Amino acid sequence: MKKRRYTTTKKTKKLIKSKPLRSMLIAGVVGTALVSTASLAAPTKSYDLIAMPDFLNQDVGDVSGSPYYTEGMPNSINDSYREALDFVLDHVQSEGIRDISMAGDFVEGHWGVDTANTGVFGPVGTYNEKVNAFKLAAATYYPQMMERFSSRNLRVFPAVGDHEVWDNNWYRSKQIGYPFSIKSWSMMKNQYAKYMMKNPDGSTPAYLKNRPKVGVGRDTAYAYRPASNVQLVSLDEFQKKNGKIIGNIGQAQLGWLEGVLKKAKRDKVDWVIVQGHLPILGPVRYRSSSNMYYEGKHNSALWKLMVKYKVDLYLSGEVHDTTLRRKNGITQLSNGGLFRTGKANYATLKIRGSQMNITVKEFNGIPNGSTKLWQTDTQRQGPGVITYTEPPEVIGTAKLNQWNKLLDRSGKLNPYNP
Repeated sequence: MKKRRYTTTKKTKKLIKSKPLRSMLIAGVVGTALVSTASLAAPTKSYDLIAMPDFLNQDVGDVSGSPYYTEGMPNSINDSYREALDFVLDHVQSEGIRDISMAGDFVEGHWGVDTANTGVFGPVGTYNEKVNAFKLAAATYYPQMMERFSSRNLRVFPAVGDHEVWDNNWYRSKQIGYPFSIKSWSMMKNQYAKYMMKNPDGSTPAYLKNRPKVGVGRDTAYAYRPASNVQLVSLDEFQKKNGKIIGNIGQAQLGWLEGVLKKAKRDKVDWVIVQGHLPILGPVRYRSSSNMYYEGKHNSALWKLMVKYKVDLYLSGEVHDTTLRRKNGITQLSNGGLFRTGKANYATLKIRGSQMNITVKEFNGIPNGSTKLWQTDTQRQGPGVITYTEPPEVIGTAKLNQWNKLLDRSGKLNPYNP
């Protein structure tokens, strides 16, 4: 290739800002040096992420620290669950990947009720008592959830799921929490933000600080670059509108998201990954799930915005099963599995330069429902014993490149046509 001479003119400075030169600029390049653009190969850039939504979807934790707790009251953890949690999370840790994307449903979240009249979190007769009981449950379960990861030096990127704001059966007339779940919407979001978006000392981690200034996601949505070539965005996909809860990020969060994506494009970021609790493309596989979708699906303003800015990957939870779908050049990965059913599930996303390798792994634990694990809403109790003894199996793989192309797929990441 013919070599070109560069001098420090305005034109040169503009050229230096181009992505290939900027990434490889070294001392001596600027000036009268001869530089071949063909020799400036981009360095290999690596970043690894685990996607693990809907990990528990259950209240699992020691409630004996409640000021109302007395001997003989039920608990929502036991040795079986402790051992199973350690087994699963030890395998996750063994992947050697620090960052964990968790798109919602950390807890069962039916708090502010006490269907068995246990008194574990205090009285729930009046509205104020329900609020106090909810806050005490949040202060019990959320920190224990996060500590399981922080104790292993794993960094969680959380997103709001419907169980963080009660559960998506908000309107059913026989639902025990209605209308408390609607009336207390803001309080529920605040409790999530208090424990999932802050350090134990109340400070905000640096990676959770870039948030919308106003709107539904101002305390719960965020954007972060864990590597110079990777943009992560976490959305809050639930809002209250006209007295109803809908799966939609709202205009304020949408405007903020466009600003984030526009800047990523301007900075020539190679990989843009967005996570939200709800699938947008369908159909997808689902197990023990209401199979809720984002309002408007691929016709939504959110999807159209992601298409406009060429988002590479959209991660979702909600459905407790695994499906890979593609449309308009965007790949959607829905995965996750209910821990209490024995189907804990996670995906490793490994970026190596211009390629991303996705591997989904699933455990086969054994639940025993002869006894139940106590929950504040006893209608939501899971098996009292769960056993995990076998390492997870690979159930699907895929390969993408940074130009929104799907290179390969296998197993459950093959096309799904029910």
